[in-house]
Amino acid sequence: MSAFVSSALLFFVMAAIGIFTKKDLSGMGRALMAALVGLIIAMVVNLFLANSFFDYMISIAMVLVFSGLIAWDNQKIRYVYEQSRGQVATGWVISMALSIYLDFINLFLSILRIFGRND
Repeated sequence: MSAFVSSALLFFVMAAIGIFTKKDLSGMGRALMAALVGLIIAMVVNLFLANSFFDYMISIAMVLVFSGLIAWDNQKIRYVYEQSRGQVATGWVISMALSIYLDFINLFLSILRIFGRND
């Protein structure tokens, strides 16, 4: 329960930052996507190493990456909404909603792994 509450609070804070910030986060988004690819590679390597400390560090890095991606995706949604004057095509709406959903699920799983390790 504490992992879900922590994930939800972090999600809402990062979503608000993404929506209300005036700074363009597109450069940060590209860097975070590159970091995500690196983390996926690190996770595959850790499947063979089975190092618990490395897994813990990957989980912390994933929390940071997905927090940034939540802000970036929310800003992207705001830009698309403003550019289309509220008339976003159905395909874009589904794609953006799925992106936000996956960000939250991955954030929750990372926090769950961190909290599970501390027990």
